[in-house]
Amino acid sequence: MRKTFKDYVPGVVHTDIKYLPQMQDETARRYLFVAIDRATRWVYLRIYSNQSEASRTDFLRRLKSKAPMQIEKRLTDNGSPFTDRFTSKNKTPSGDHAFDRECALLGIEHRLTQPRYLKGHGMRFAGKPLGRPRKVTEENREDLKRLKAQWHKGYLPRRPIEGRFAQGKNGYRFNRIWAKRADTSAAWINSIFLVMIRLRIFFARCKKGAAAVVLALWLIRQALLRHRDTRPSAISRFGPAVRDVLT
Repeated sequence: MRKTFKDYVPGVVHTDIKYLPQMQDETARRYLFVAIDRATRWVYLRIYSNQSEASRTDFLRRLKSKAPMQIEKRLTDNGSPFTDRFTSKNKTPSGDHAFDRECALLGIEHRLTQPRYLKGHGMRFAGKPLGRPRKVTEENREDLKRLKAQWHKGYLPRRPIEGRFAQGKNGYRFNRIWAKRADTSAAWINSIFLVMIRLRIFFARCKKGAAAVVLALWLIRQALLRHRDTRPSAISRFGPAVRDVLT
């Protein structure tokens, strides 16, 4: 029996901060604050010029007022903008971080992700190791085969997504976009993805149409073959090209 994901009620919000690449028309890097509800996938985001305490406080208060549900818990990583877990001496969160105090003021429980969660659950980063490949010897031959098979197994689920980006890079020059404005670059990339999706739908419909034509011809051929004995001249009434297909 296939194991399903646990059902959650609205109100558990994941929060994170990502930096945006600096564009040619910008003088400094900007930061994207994102909040996603675990159950409904409702998303709220804002862009700030920094990730200071004032920006984090403003984002929390705006999120509280804009959210269509009652926020009960907030889940973040162990970064310094959210906790002092890795800056304290005993490597445990004190609960007195500025983000903790703001969450308590808003009546929201602040939770942290478990450090080294992937390693503890047997998961690993599926990217190729950096540096020069290891030399194959009799001692490590089986170990390298196992690592290669493990990497290949992790690569297969990512292949369709990475292949789509590779198609955009090689066929549509994703890496050769020259734009002076950030919104121009975003619009260019969105247009390329739109074209790629439309082309995929077009070719899929063409394949379905070709299959329908072949199926129709095959049904006509079967019907005429069934009546060949009683109506021997049925096929002869068609032209030479059609007779070749049917016979």
